[in-house]
Amino acid sequence: MNRLQALNICMTYQNLNHHVQVLDNASLDIDEGKSIGIIGPSGCGKTTFLHILAGLETPSSGSIIFNDANLLTKDDNEFTRIRSQLFGFAYQFHYLLEDLTIYENCSIVFQISKSTNKTNHETIISTLDELGILNIKDSYPYMLSGGERQRAAIARAIVNRPSFLLMDEPTGNLDVDNASIIQELTLNLSKKFNMGILVATHDMSYANKLDEVYKIEHGTLKFQKNG
Repeated sequence: MNRLQALNICMTYQNLNHHVQVLDNASLDIDEGKSIGIIGPSGCGKTTFLHILAGLETPSSGSIIFNDANLLTKDDNEFTRIRSQLFGFAYQFHYLLEDLTIYENCSIVFQISKSTNKTNHETIISTLDELGILNIKDSYPYMLSGGERQRAAIARAIVNRPSFLLMDEPTGNLDVDNASIIQELTLNLSKKFNMGILVATHDMSYANKLDEVYKIEHGTLKFQKNG
């Protein structure tokens, strides 16, 4: 079973004439198939922590371990290759490309990774079907509801079957009904594809459905509860 670990992650930013420490020896383990929520007030470092895990930001110190390999010691090209296989990322805002259809938004993942697998088309179709949006595969983002756009963004994030799906406030822009749909879909996807899910969220109804919940307090991750 694949395992991802954040070990003693520190992150300090320079702000005018002083340093601001956002993360202070934050550590976390997550296995494939497990779901974890990270809660805490705005500005506490939830998004920064997710970005560091995914290699989108480099911490001031600490390690990101995948199985036995420290990803932070890899060169940029190798880390980019590994990252594209390991992680899917979904944000509060969908960030779909407006001039591409939903199908094309998903297919661009394979273009970026230079994958020419003959099953890519079938994988996109089955992923959209899993998320209940196969009927809008030829639609453009502006034509869709907020819930549909978020499901499309999640489809794009998991179309290459990553080991871990990292989500930053995925239900933050949705009404209660659509938020509930996204919650159930992501939890079902985690179990079906044996995919680890790490969610930064203010939505406690979502957090309480996850296997474990942690809170960022003074830059460190404090265990709160089991789901």
